[in-house]
Amino acid sequence: MSAPRLVWRTILVIGLVVALPQGGWPAQRRGEKKELERATTFTDLRGAPHAKSRIRFALEMMEEVKQKEEALARREAALHSEEERLKLLRQEILQTIEHLEAKRRDLEEARQRLRQTQKKLEDERKRLEALRKQIKQELDRQVEERLGKLAKVFDETTPEKAGKILSQLDPPTAAALLQRMNSRKAGRIWGYVDPERAREISRVLTQRGVSLGPSP
Repeated sequence: MSAPRLVWRTILVIGLVVALPQGGWPAQRRGEKKELERATTFTDLRGAPHAKSRIRFALEMMEEVKQKEEALARREAALHSEEERLKLLRQEILQTIEHLEAKRRDLEEARQRLRQTQKKLEDERKRLEALRKQIKQELDRQVEERLGKLAKVFDETTPEKAGKILSQLDPPTAAALLQRMNSRKAGRIWGYVDPERAREISRVLTQRGVSLGPSP
C-alpha cells in the first residue's frame, strides 16, 4: 500500500473514531460500517470504551502509518542509491569497453604496420640476396678472367722465374694458377717453387682434387 493511501485511510479512521457514538454504530448506517470495516486493516474500533481511548488508538495508528512511511522512504532512498551506483558502474563498464576497443584498434594497426615492415624487410632481403649473387658471379668472372690471363703469362715465362713468382703468392692463388696452366709447363715450374710453399700449395690442390705430380 502506498504512503498517500495510508495517510488518507488514517485521516478517515480518525474522523470516524471522533464521530463514532458512545453506543456504537447507528442501525441505519450498519451497511456503511461494514463497508468501512472491509476497507481498513486496523482493529475494530467498537471496543473502545470512550472517546479518549479512541483518540489514543487513532494516534497509535498514525504513528504506525508514520513508521511505515519512514520505512518506505528509506527503501526508496536505498533503491535510488542503488540505481545511482548501477548507473555509475554502467558508465565505468562502457568506458572500459571503449578503452579496450581503442586498444584493440591500436593493436590491429600495429600488427598491420608490422606485417608491412616484415614484407618490406623480406623484399629487401631478397633484393640483397639477388645482388649478392650477382656481385659474386661478377667477381668470380673477373677472378677467372684474371687467373686465365696470369696463367697465359706464366706459360710464356721461364720455369725458374715463374717458380719464384709462385713462391711469393698465397697458396690458394698459386694453386688456382697451376690448375689453369699447361700441365707440362706447370710440372716444369713446380721444380723451382720454394719447398715449404710447394707443400702448402700441394695441400690446397689435394683438397680440390687436383694433382700435378710429386712435390719436390
